[in-house]
Amino acid sequence: MLTLLKRLALSSLAAATILSTSSAQEGQELSLEGESVGDLAGWLEPDFRENDTRYRLDLSVRSVHKAGVERTGLLSAVGLDLHHVYSSSTGPDLGTLRMQGFALRADGLPATPGFFEDNHDWEWTYRIFDFNYTRLSAKGVNFRLGHYEVPYGLEQTQTSNGTLRDYLSKTTVGIKADWGVALNGQLPNYEYEVSLSRGSGQTYRDLEENYLFAGRIGTPREDNLCVGASFMSGQLPLPMGGFIHKERVGIDAIWTLPIVTVLSEINFGKNAETDVASGMLEVNCTSSNEQELAYVQFLGTDTDGDDKYWATLGSLHHLGDGVSLSAQWKVDLDALEDDPRSEAFMFQLRYRF
Repeated sequence: MLTLLKRLALSSLAAATILSTSSAQEGQELSLEGESVGDLAGWLEPDFRENDTRYRLDLSVRSVHKAGVERTGLLSAVGLDLHHVYSSSTGPDLGTLRMQGFALRADGLPATPGFFEDNHDWEWTYRIFDFNYTRLSAKGVNFRLGHYEVPYGLEQTQTSNGTLRDYLSKTTVGIKADWGVALNGQLPNYEYEVSLSRGSGQTYRDLEENYLFAGRIGTPREDNLCVGASFMSGQLPLPMGGFIHKERVGIDAIWTLPIVTVLSEINFGKNAETDVASGMLEVNCTSSNEQELAYVQFLGTDTDGDDKYWATLGSLHHLGDGVSLSAQWKVDLDALEDDPRSEAFMFQLRYRF
């Protein structure tokens, strides 16, 4: 399996190289969580030998147990992360290619994602699969094409793919990543991204009426205090057919201290004619060697007066050599007095090499 995945990665990268004639590095590279990377530059043509190519095989298994449910569900993933920068000795970089393809296996999850055909099924998925043209990055203008995270809220600045930790993108926007085109850039005092995408999420579906227009502008994420404002407007397809029109505006903030980081987000808008609001607060603590992380989140939604609140408590521990272990507890905070409190427990073992 390992040999096959590496050959697939080489084949995909070779095809991308043939389509391009010069290359470049994106302002913010794909986070590979501190692991060592494979250098594939040796097989490239002479004009491309300075290109930056990194890849990582990613294996994980996640168990999900919901209180009151007898079975424990599993979500397994086998995938490849590939990051390739097209650079040139004669001018600015051309752009960055990111390819994250995963085979997912669902087995008896309490809530199986909709793209699986049944509760025990394999599906091929894309986390990120895009190219960012950065030739004009010095002017603060880049062009992105492919499958990428919708630029809205904290999800735009945080790396949570493949982890138990999550934010409000699915609650607020409805999808985390989508197929489309985006304009993005970074200047000394702010960064931005504006996107027009299909609104269909994991699978590209052109239903003529579906679309998602979203964007975020904020201060540089490297600052100790980072503040951003977001918007979205979209006509999104419903699982049982038809569409729903969604509109949102939101503000997010990140305050980074030596050990503790505080993140917050608040959103307002409409689902069709229904007023909705959502918000979250996270406080996390990182060990001095940055190998352990503990976090607590408080989240809430208000749909036309119907309030829901919940909290998550989680931890992440890097065991070394690409192995990490994480756990999370999610609990409903507003269960009625006579009703059982909804709880879910998740554990994940991940190996990136």
